[in-house]
Amino acid sequence: MKKILIITDQKWRDLACYVYLKSIIEKNYDIKVRLCRLGEDRFWVLHDKPDLIIYNHLYEDRKVRFAYWLKKQNVGIIILPTENIPLREGVEDLFASRFADLTPVDLYLSWNEQVARRIVELGKLRPEKVKIVGVPRFDFYFPPLTQLLPTKKQIQEKYGLQVNEEAKIALCASNFTIASFLNNKSFLQKDWNTLKLNRVDGYRPEQIEDLIKRDVVSRDLTVKYVEKLLIDFPCLQVIYKPHPSENHLFYKDFISQMVKRFPDRFAFVVQEYIWDLLSVSDVVLQRTCTTAIEAWMFEKPTLELHLHSKEFYFSEKHARGSDIAYNYDDIKKYVDYYCNGGKIAESMRIYRNALLKEWCYKVDGKRTMEVADSISLFLKLREKAKYSISARDFISLYPKEYSKQIYRYIRNFIRKRFIGTDKLGRIDKQFMKKDVKFWEERIASIPADDFIRSNL
Repeated sequence: MKKILIITDQKWRDLACYVYLKSIIEKNYDIKVRLCRLGEDRFWVLHDKPDLIIYNHLYEDRKVRFAYWLKKQNVGIIILPTENIPLREGVEDLFASRFADLTPVDLYLSWNEQVARRIVELGKLRPEKVKIVGVPRFDFYFPPLTQLLPTKKQIQEKYGLQVNEEAKIALCASNFTIASFLNNKSFLQKDWNTLKLNRVDGYRPEQIEDLIKRDVVSRDLTVKYVEKLLIDFPCLQVIYKPHPSENHLFYKDFISQMVKRFPDRFAFVVQEYIWDLLSVSDVVLQRTCTTAIEAWMFEKPTLELHLHSKEFYFSEKHARGSDIAYNYDDIKKYVDYYCNGGKIAESMRIYRNALLKEWCYKVDGKRTMEVADSISLFLKLREKAKYSISARDFISLYPKEYSKQIYRYIRNFIRKRFIGTDKLGRIDKQFMKKDVKFWEERIASIPADDFIRSNL
């Protein structure tokens, strides 16, 4: 039996779709799959000796060096991105690994033709090593996986909102990750240097200070306007969903005030998948984020928050699929319109569908199956890995990686049990075994015949 190791970054973005991929591969092929937390790839390679590793990217030099070592062991390497939509100018080259070495990569599974074409143009990989597959995690917006979506009542009960099927819900999905580093600029700069993001205009070292200031202004205005919405619309319920990579501790006072003033109309939600919240929302407030694209698949109205005159996160192309709000009056106008039966313009609907096709290839609920088929075919044509670990490699890898894994286990236990956040103020970013089991059981609860019908 061949073995696969899938590097899984964000629990609240990636885990569910990777468990789904795992379940398809293990059910349909004689292959064993393990999901591995970000940064633990070396340990699990040494522990499991997989035949294939699936990375989300190889931007970091450290990963590339390890990838070269893996090739000596005849381990296959596939890139399956977790972000591949070029929302800002310059990031297309980042996704295409312009600043990284893709030589060890056997196959790149791109979300769209734009990035796939750029990889080939840059000479990073030959055309036969790049395949367009779409966005696997978007399968959760289609049957039969939509059976797993909660009802409005379930969300209201879970987060202390007044249970009322007629109540309108505004979802504010923020992405103030840069503002989160207001007091930790050195970490942000180091991270961008490591990822080579500092080579993209807008992310250069000399621009960081200004970027953070602008993002802080946008964040402050957003939380201010959320409060105003709750005041101006006495029957409106608001769910605030911060990005998984934001500093969630920043919102502590804001949450306390909102819950006190609007006890059954405001909820701050971190530990929930975005599709669960989008499905019950009537209007979505966001800022040049993948969240808007996901909302479009549910035919939801989306507002593009352009609250800073020099908003960093802004893509005109992306924004055309939403109503742009430059100030609170705009937000109020659109929330009022859509919460009182207003409809999305047909021209906007057509534009959205065209953009989905351009950026996401096929949006049909079958992308994970295609990825699974591509992976199984790749492994079928390869011999098993042949690990030949020298004494030097053994001494340099085993003691270090096993001791680091013990440290991670203790650290994660302490954070989970006693602290609640990691060093960047993020809540519950790392997944545990029980989280994988949770999703395995949920996916297994869907009747097999429903999967068959959906994939015809």
